[in-house]
Amino acid sequence: METALDKSIMQIAQSLSNGHLKVTEQVAILLPVIRAGANDVSEKEVGEMVYQAGIADTLKAIGDVVTIVMSAGQDEGNVQEVVE
Repeated sequence: METALDKSIMQIAQSLSNGHLKVTEQVAILLPVIRAGANDVSEKEVGEMVYQAGIADTLKAIGDVVTIVMSAGQDEGNVQEVVE
């Protein structure tokens, strides 16, 4: 997540709370999480999911992901934990 966005987890959380996450950033956060659940999806498909779910539900899901990553203490290797 941090690598894909070139931001720290705290900066991502701040962008989320300020409502400054672009759709491309939302997709970059959700793509590895969805793929970790053994779902073979493309970036375009995740973008379509974001559009269909709507901003509120998408940001809530991203908030859940960020919370889990922050509570685990680091970004690397936590995609599997988010899926479980």
